[in-house]
Amino acid sequence: MYTNAPLHYARAVLKLLRVDDLFDDVFTIEHSRYRPKPQLAGFRRLLQKHRLRAAQCVMVEDSAENLQTAKRLGMRTVWVSDALRRAELCRCEDTPCAGTAACGSQTLEGNHGKQTAGRKKITDPANRGRNAGAAQSEKITTAALAARLDLSEAALYRHFASKAQMFEGLIEFIEQTVFGLINKITTEETDGLKQVEGIVAMLLGFAQKNRGMTRVLIGDALVNEDARLQLRINQFLDRVETTLKQSLRIAATQGSVGADDDAGAHANLLVCYVVGRWHQYGKSGYERDPMAQWPQQWRIMK
Repeated sequence: MYTNAPLHYARAVLKLLRVDDLFDDVFTIEHSRYRPKPQLAGFRRLLQKHRLRAAQCVMVEDSAENLQTAKRLGMRTVWVSDALRRAELCRCEDTPCAGTAACGSQTLEGNHGKQTAGRKKITDPANRGRNAGAAQSEKITTAALAARLDLSEAALYRHFASKAQMFEGLIEFIEQTVFGLINKITTEETDGLKQVEGIVAMLLGFAQKNRGMTRVLIGDALVNEDARLQLRINQFLDRVETTLKQSLRIAATQGSVGADDDAGAHANLLVCYVVGRWHQYGKSGYERDPMAQWPQQWRIMK
């Protein structure tokens, strides 16, 4: 198993799920020397550790971005996604399937193009619809979304099996967008502290430009929805915190922060700051700009 989680956490989860005896090895963020997926360096360390060629491997993932890196290395790939549960929407490289997509780069970028375009047509207006209303308590219904798209509710359900899957599609878009930007920041910037500054600024700017997605990120849009949606947002924030922790550890080795700096506590403080700014933005009817006074606040926090 290859995960961006720390070793103790990965082992605890596997034990809780009672599948810890099914894996020959657990390759975690420590083993990749804090170079998380989808960075190439972590994949190469994994192959080196087990003396494998990429062509010998099949990677099963719920992140299309991670699979694209694996595919570039020459691995076979399988994309597991709740968004592809309906078999008629899934046309894979080898055979039609329900719930997974056996993906080459063609599958990720081509064969699912029509399905992805249809889902994007739905989730984009869902986000814009939330942006347009100032009332934070406005509930998103399939009937309202169908009316905005000039579609029937039945047409919506040809793309999504439930409203929860519509939210999952939006959350998946948030994850791929944010972590795509994080990967770009950490790849292009070698200074650990500048990585942290760039990531935090990007998270604030993302909310500023995406009001509807901010409602999802702070949980307002998920009230009375399936509990697993909020769990997924929590996991998203945990991943952000882990990434910040990695960059802070790099900063410590470069002397940008004190050697006694607690990277875990520092990363958690930064995530709490970001979520707090998101909440201020949403609860104020989008009047409190999340980027306001950011340069001055960063000088205090760093």
